Amino acid sequence: MTSSVGRRVLGALVAVALTAAAGLISWRVLRPAEVSYPLSAPYPAAPASPGPGVIARFLGASLVVDGRLRIYANSGSVRADTPADATTQRTPVWSYRRWPARLGGVAAVGPTVVTHWSDGRVVALDARTGTVAWRADAPPAPAWPGRRTGAATLWQPPGLHTSGATVLVTGDRTVALDAATGATRWTAPTPCPGGFTTAGGLLVCAGTARTAATGAPAAWPPGPATPLGCAAAASACAGARSATGEGWLTTAATPARTPALDPPGATAAGDVVVTPAPDGFTASAGWRWTGTATVLATQPGRVHLLTPDRHLVTLDAATGAVRSSFPYTFGRERPTWTPGAVYAADGYVAVERLAPDPDPDGPDAAYYFTSQTVLLAAT
Repeated sequence: MTSSVGRRVLGALVAVALTAAAGLISWRVLRPAEVSYPLSAPYPAAPASPGPGVIARFLGASLVVDGRLRIYANSGSVRADTPADATTQRTPVWSYRRWPARLGGVAAVGPTVVTHWSDGRVVALDARTGTVAWRADAPPAPAWPGRRTGAATLWQPPGLHTSGATVLVTGDRTVALDAATGATRWTAPTPCPGGFTTAGGLLVCAGTARTAATGAPAAWPPGPATPLGCAAAASACAGARSATGEGWLTTAATPARTPALDPPGATAAGDVVVTPAPDGFTASAGWRWTGTATVLATQPGRVHLLTPDRHLVTLDAATGAVRSSFPYTFGRERPTWTPGAVYAADGYVAVERLAPDPDPDGPDAAYYFTSQTVLLAAT
């Protein structure tokens, strides 16, 4: 009898111990955590400007940071490889991972890589070391909007913008952070639908504007607008077109009415306005380009045109001179892809190539042009 009771007590104690151990293991595995693998080698030197042409095709999108790193991401981590013109994706030189929050957006301000997470945490990394520079709290990000390539997370992150030394995070409210320290510069209790920043230093939210650095209200044409000539993260946009079709140049603190931006397809590269013409394009700088193309992207000093047969033509924004022209395809691929998200910075252009008739609601095979669908080129 005593022996039987003892065995039952011992069994109960063992069960309690096993349950506690299992709970401890589960907590250790599932608890919120972050893992950082910083740079262990000297910071790489900036490479010489690569010659024009297609560099490579990749599975996912990347950001070029400081002219020497490429930043990649997935739903739980960011990582960097180098050099920026490498023809393959290299072993990461640093990486950073959080769990269980999901990554919603990435942006860069100089050598600072800003990550925005689904739990509202904003974590900035020093790209030169891979270490955490600062942390801050903001509205939650959508959990991984980037589909397979991550283009929407890295190039068009929802609710994440930059303006000079200010990082702006929007959602059910707006939070402006100092890019160097993470300190809060200002907040507003209102959301910012369709937000973007201008080259003149404004944050635009559905027909209203604030000075990005201070939050002070600023003059803006009434009604929502479509940003034009933007950098990544819908930032530093050089122009905008209102819902009524009026174009505005936004490179100064006060938007300037610019009829040359009215036509669909018109855009701006800095202060230079590029307007479609019957036989090509004209520019406010006085030049004309003759041919059939669409403006794929702009960046400071460059206008990137895509022809129907998928040639990438890059013009000097000031003079209209052709800086480079080459087939924007890889190997023997057919030139039948549809442009998706586009990124242009530091002389590079990357495009997310979609199927000739992409189905956004279908599987990846019906949406993307090929498995390695991101094409990176130097111009």
